Amino acid sequence: MKITEQSFGAKLKRAQDVFLNAAAFAVYSPPRAEESLANLQTLLDQANNSNSQVAQRLEQYSLAVDVRYQAYNANTNSLKKLAAQILATIEAQFGKKSKEFRDTKAIVAKIRGVRLVPKPKPDAVVKTTEKTISSSHQSYGSLFQYFKDLTNTIQQFPSYTSNNSLLSVANLEQKIIEFNEANIAVTQNNQSLNSSRNERTTLYAELKERFSRARAYVKSEYGNTSKELAYFKNLRL
Repeated sequence: MKITEQSFGAKLKRAQDVFLNAAAFAVYSPPRAEESLANLQTLLDQANNSNSQVAQRLEQYSLAVDVRYQAYNANTNSLKKLAAQILATIEAQFGKKSKEFRDTKAIVAKIRGVRLVPKPKPDAVVKTTEKTISSSHQSYGSLFQYFKDLTNTIQQFPSYTSNNSLLSVANLEQKIIEFNEANIAVTQNNQSLNSSRNERTTLYAELKERFSRARAYVKSEYGNTSKELAYFKNLRL
C-alpha cells in the first residue's frame, strides 16, 4: 500500500501542484469566489507563511528549552552545581553533625533527585539512605522552588558566609530571578508555538475545504474521467 507523506510541507506542495495545473485549464470558473485562482493563491501563501512561522517558533522554543537546561544542569554556575557548592560550604562552616548541615542536605537531596529515608539502628542513632525522587517532583518548577527554599534556609543561618562570591546570598537571590526567567521563557515560547500550530491546523482545514470544493467544480465542468479531474484525485490535505 502506498503511504502518503502527511507533513504540512508535503500537503502544501501537493496543493500547489494542483493549483498550478488548475491555472492552466482552458476554463476554470468556480461558482464561489473563495475557490477562484486568486483566492486559492492567497490561501496557499498564508499556508506557506504559517509553516514558516511554526518552524521559527519551534526553533525559539527549542532554544529556550536548551537555555533552561543549561541554567539548571550544565552551566558552571547552574542550579544543581550551586546547590552542591552550598552544601559543601555549610559542611565546612558548621560541620556534618550540625542542624544547619542536616537542613541544607535535605533540600539539596531533593534537587539532586533523591530523598533521605531514616533508617533506625539498634543503638538508636538514626542514619539515612537515599531513594530516587519521582520525576514529577523533579520538574523545573519543583527544582526552582527547592532552590528558593535552599536560599531562604541558609539566610536563616546568622553566621553563613562564603569567600566564593557566587555563593553569596545576594548572588543566589539574583540566580533565583534568572532561573525563574528561564522557566517563563520556555512557557511563553511553548504557548506561542502551540498558538501557531493551532492557527496552522485551522488554516489547513480551510485549505482542505476549498480544494474539495474546487475538485467538485472541476468534476462538474470536465467530467469524472477527465484529465483535469485526475490532477485532484491524489490530493491529500
